[in-house]
Amino acid sequence: MKNTSFFSLLLLVFVFSSATTFGQRNVNPYKNKQRILIIDESNVYDASKDTKRKELVRKETTTSNNFSNFIENIETINSYLLLDEVVNTDLYSPVSLDTYNEHFNLTNGIQETIVLAPQDENRLYLVGKLDNMPTGIEALLFYAFEGNSIQFSKLVTFDKNGNPIASQEIQYYIKGSEEGMEGKMTCHINEDQTLGCVNYEEVGKTMIPVYEQIYQVQEDGSIKEIGLIDLETSLARNGE
Repeated sequence: MKNTSFFSLLLLVFVFSSATTFGQRNVNPYKNKQRILIIDESNVYDASKDTKRKELVRKETTTSNNFSNFIENIETINSYLLLDEVVNTDLYSPVSLDTYNEHFNLTNGIQETIVLAPQDENRLYLVGKLDNMPTGIEALLFYAFEGNSIQFSKLVTFDKNGNPIASQEIQYYIKGSEEGMEGKMTCHINEDQTLGCVNYEEVGKTMIPVYEQIYQVQEDGSIKEIGLIDLETSLARNGE
């Protein structure tokens, strides 16, 4: 009799515990509560602290002795210029591997290549240098093809000795499959030597301009975004 009572009590405790646990599993801990998501600061990317990625160096540690002479022969871009996926590369100067190794074999603190090497199936062109730059600053615009499917342009600034300061990708075009394109950003250089970079988004099989970033070379040679234009809102307002 005692054993029966004991086992009955044990069974009752087990059933009660199971029911309580099952009930807890089905309780929504956020019900009727304000959800607050807390993210640790150490997990948030801060570009201002990413100094290794920003600090550009020549792959060869010695400074190019003839950079000043080399830069004098580069054509100046002093008028409106548009860079997109349709371009006549005959207007640009092809960069040889020797020239690349001497002046433009650049890397950042984590060994990321800044300017594409003109070898294998890759091609690199020097479009020209921007006009009216701050004293002692040279801003060169490159146009590159990576294989047959990717093309992009990059602006790189140097000091008078050829030491790189900063870089900014300002145009790209990635060919997609038969289903459509994968990505596109075009760039135009304005009369004041700022750069307007229009970003597109694929809608159906059409690339629609979404927003435009405005970049400007600063006194220290850094490249700063100084404006952002919402093109979707502008186009909608104008009824286009």
